[in-house]
Amino acid sequence: MDSSSPSSHPPGLSGASVTSDTSSAQPPPPKRAKRRQVSRACDWCRQHRIKCDTSVPCANCKTRGGHCSSEDALNATSLPEAHREIDRLRRQVAQLEQELNAARLASRHAGPYTAASAGSVSEASPYSDGPESTAATPTGTATTHITVPPSIMPFPSDALLPPSATPRDIASRVATDTGIAHAFWGGVHVGTARSPNKTWYGPSSLFYFISRTAAYLDDSFQFQHPDGGDNSSGHANHKSNKASIDNLLDVNPAGMLVDGPAPPSSSTSTARTRPTDAQKQAQAHVHDSTSRPHASIQDALAGARFLTLTQEEYFLDLYWHSYHAALFPVLDEADFRQHYRSLWATSGQDRAPSALVDIVLALCLQIGVSTMVPGMRQKLIVDNDDTSVAGRWYYRRCQALLEYELESPSLSTLQCHILCGVYLCNGTFQNMSDSSCALAVREAHMLGLHLAPPADMTVRQSELRIRIWWALYVLDSKIGMKLGRPFLLHLAGATTPPQPDDSVAVAALSGSSFAPLGDNRSWLSFHLYHSALFQVARAAHVAFYSGNQTPLPVRPGQTLWDHPEALEVHARIALTHGDAFAQWARSVPPALTTARVGGGARAGGDGRPFSTDGSPLDIEPFAPLWVQRQRLLLELMYHNLCINLYRPLISFETSAFSAAPVRQCADACAHHAITLTQIVHQVLSTTSILAGWSEVFQWQWNAAMTLVGFLLAMHEQTRGIHRSDDICEVPIVCKAHAAVELAIAVFDMFGRNFAVATSAAAVIRTLRDKVNYLAQQNARAQRQQAQAQAQGHAGQAAIQAEASPVCVQSQPVAMNGAALPPANGIPDLLNTGPDKQPEVTFSGLDASVLQDTMLMAFDVDQWLDLNALWPDSEGVLFSM
Repeated sequence: MDSSSPSSHPPGLSGASVTSDTSSAQPPPPKRAKRRQVSRACDWCRQHRIKCDTSVPCANCKTRGGHCSSEDALNATSLPEAHREIDRLRRQVAQLEQELNAARLASRHAGPYTAASAGSVSEASPYSDGPESTAATPTGTATTHITVPPSIMPFPSDALLPPSATPRDIASRVATDTGIAHAFWGGVHVGTARSPNKTWYGPSSLFYFISRTAAYLDDSFQFQHPDGGDNSSGHANHKSNKASIDNLLDVNPAGMLVDGPAPPSSSTSTARTRPTDAQKQAQAHVHDSTSRPHASIQDALAGARFLTLTQEEYFLDLYWHSYHAALFPVLDEADFRQHYRSLWATSGQDRAPSALVDIVLALCLQIGVSTMVPGMRQKLIVDNDDTSVAGRWYYRRCQALLEYELESPSLSTLQCHILCGVYLCNGTFQNMSDSSCALAVREAHMLGLHLAPPADMTVRQSELRIRIWWALYVLDSKIGMKLGRPFLLHLAGATTPPQPDDSVAVAALSGSSFAPLGDNRSWLSFHLYHSALFQVARAAHVAFYSGNQTPLPVRPGQTLWDHPEALEVHARIALTHGDAFAQWARSVPPALTTARVGGGARAGGDGRPFSTDGSPLDIEPFAPLWVQRQRLLLELMYHNLCINLYRPLISFETSAFSAAPVRQCADACAHHAITLTQIVHQVLSTTSILAGWSEVFQWQWNAAMTLVGFLLAMHEQTRGIHRSDDICEVPIVCKAHAAVELAIAVFDMFGRNFAVATSAAAVIRTLRDKVNYLAQQNARAQRQQAQAQAQGHAGQAAIQAEASPVCVQSQPVAMNGAALPPANGIPDLLNTGPDKQPEVTFSGLDASVLQDTMLMAFDVDQWLDLNALWPDSEGVLFSM
């Protein structure tokens, strides 16, 4: 038999025995699969010293039915695993963002929010996760349940961040900036100086608040504005505005600096002649013909005067301790100095033109000349005595050089346009600054700065690109919120560049040699917390002004103040995001904060940085100048953004303040404006840290006009309230009155450097008199009513003899403890006796004075004429 056949048997065995053994044997058990080894066992398997596998949860934990630590977030143990985990998280975030945007779009089309689909935010606990919350009034009673969309929440409702949270933690919790356009339920068209053209400013702008204040004064004093003109937007919605405010804006403000030095008396004058239509058209033609370069760069250089090498070195040194360290670190100092040295010829007489060097010198001249004595200043400012446009010839040459780089922009081109936006903003050219920022945003996208830096780029280069991106983000946010216009730059989720690194190691590679601040903090930490602050501010701004954030729609032709319920909902939105601001303030390290004298005990406050308790600052005398500026500017910016957050809740309607959240927001706005004024007054009167800093003046102007509007609103709310009543208006009103006097003193100090500050002081003085007049009228009516109720009737002479102001503070005290002159107190504008005439009477508050005053108020933010930058110089672009 063939051995290969199936019936063949091994030698020595019979066929029967083999068959019997085979039939009685069991099938062999399946072979156990080889265990897949893991790099790290789960906690339970490691504790019991048994083998673990790669399944999640592992087989042992799944069998015993317990928790497996492998279910938690895995920690990458190698670089490839870390990259894979990052890619997975990015895809997940992108997917979630798409779902969130789709849900918001669907909810916007679905109509108003309902209680079933929205959460509530309470005043006491803004992060409550219950279905509804009840806000408690000061008397302890409950108010009506108000449902607020959950999308207004800046943080998740499950937990708050700890006080030690970093800016990156805060940024990760801030509501997503989806770039939703404004609802545009308010706005005002304002004509720029000496031009018939008008531009639009949104509801968050100071222009719009001034228009509301002017409308209230128009109604209170019963002044009739001239008829006619365009009134198609924004302020036309105010019922009390009898005519268009735009017509008043055609008057050229006093002290307007055009075509040369202004007359000495024009800076304080308040009366100007209204230009005719022909004159306005002629002025517009001049603007169109002189604002464009006609001559070549070579021809322009022949008629220009520039600084010498020694002078340029002096002014360039000012940049690194001011704009570089305390605003936007968009330059590499070492690379810039090397580039600057390469521009000088061998003889050392002339320098080759450079757009980047020119705009840096323009900024340095802007801040440096303002701190000089008038005699030295005149040697540098030949045809204009306003330091706001010092260095304008460098700005013009920079613009001419940039025209050659627009088609193929470089990183230097982007840096130039960012710094041009800063220069124009300091010179009160608001629309040109906005346009320069818009150009910078497009160039940033052209250069790919909106993406994470490439992996093959050095740390020094990548960190510089990140800093430039976030500086542009701050500039765009600042301009958008200041002017009330849509943002141009938005965060793109997973592709957004990371937060700037502020470690000492990265600071050592930045090209600057500033000393560390301790605790691994560096001079770059200011930029990190500065950008985090604007992320919080933008989240609040988008939530407040977006069209889908309120369940009560604002119909066309109406404003927020026409709906008390909608105003209360917006007040709760502002309070919620106010907590986000406070949480950011708690995260700032001590190295970037300014301490209070005695820990704030002398002023009765808690002494915490960024507080509004009125405690004086304890400015460290031996700290470097750049550190002191970082600390002060960070706190002042915080208060300025809080003012802008709460200011829309200042309402001139009596019914609006009946809601506790609205009143709380208005008081918070006043407290931040008072604190900002006190800080600026103390710093300017005792130090030179902020001397010549134009942006601080603009913040002070913003706070002063806000305080004036707050006092007018409080006058409206306290009508008919007796002095004997225990009302909370009196303390805050007294502090606001004293802060207005401090603001006038601040403008007088700024007036040594900026011509516009003299006009600002005149505006606030005039408005202060009107506020005091209304307060005295209100006080007199209250006392007459109280006397009539107590005695039935009283003699007019007795009432006049007992007359006294509601809030008397004849000698307000500055933040540094120094007393201002008694004349700065709130004067008694009414009769103090039966035979005495009032010092300021109603007859002195005529329509022309009010109109010119509000005109000047509008023009403070757009003070200079375009000819200050592009004068008619017979075709020579860079002539003096």
